[in-house]
Amino acid sequence: MHLEIKKRYKHWKYHNTFLLLLSFLAIYIFSRTEDYVNFLDLISGLGFFGVFLIGMFFVSTFTVVPATVVLVSLASSTSLFELAVYAGAGGVVGDYFILRVLKGGVFEELKPEFLKISSYFGNIIHTPFFSWLMPVLGAVVIASPLPDEIGISLLGISKLKYWQFILVSFLLNTIGLYLLFIAFT
Repeated sequence: MHLEIKKRYKHWKYHNTFLLLLSFLAIYIFSRTEDYVNFLDLISGLGFFGVFLIGMFFVSTFTVVPATVVLVSLASSTSLFELAVYAGAGGVVGDYFILRVLKGGVFEELKPEFLKISSYFGNIIHTPFFSWLMPVLGAVVIASPLPDEIGISLLGISKLKYWQFILVSFLLNTIGLYLLFIAFT
């Protein structure tokens, strides 16, 4: 019986999307616990390595708010530039992980469904204007304090090479965080 379920799951059309949604649910549930708050307090006590780890949490929908609170509180007692660089580097790791998960099958699973929603939208995607606009919109989302999943999706669809994605993600996360720190200090 167990083998049969495993076999069905493997051939299920949306297994990567299901795992992605399941992981979001797990993160959401964990983010509501006291242990999560204690975990963030522990990480913030690790200095710049802790800032790097908090930067990894800054890019996710479910962890952006607590990570922002920790980073902004650290901004009052730390060099803003160093804080932005270390947290930006952590953001790159978080963004890269999200990109790998999305490119690992979620994009391919959802692409036909996405194109079914509107053939008009499907036609727009293949225009030169839209192919130019996707990376720009993705960059704006990543540089903003908004969670990066949508920006990563837009950059991921635009077929950037991984090294280009890493460079763009680092620059945008660092600049966005630095501007956020300036605004709140």
